[in-house]
Amino acid sequence: MTLGVAVGVRVGGASDLPDRLLAVAPELPSYTIERVSAGISVDGVADEEDWRAVSVIELIVPWGDTEGELVQRTGVRMLWSHTDLYIVYACEDPYIGAEIVDHDGPTYLEDDVEPE
Repeated sequence: MTLGVAVGVRVGGASDLPDRLLAVAPELPSYTIERVSAGISVDGVADEEDWRAVSVIELIVPWGDTEGELVQRTGVRMLWSHTDLYIVYACEDPYIGAEIVDHDGPTYLEDDVEPE
């Protein structure tokens, strides 16, 4: 299975940062999603052999002026079975900040990772 991967990045006040945003890539990258062979436990720990066997998609930080900043990166891996699509990601971000503490609050307005 080949999947075109498009990543949407919501940037509050993006019109204030036109020089900071990278240009949009001319074509979307592709990623071949491998089928699960041994089974996956949905437990938040991607330590099964199937996870170790697949390649990582490195998402690109959308800023063009990151020289001198600390590293920010997100790596994603995907697998599929006849009933499910499995996605696991690991994020490094030294600038995380959050103030919303309400149950079911609008955390999407702050630093977060969620499918779009």
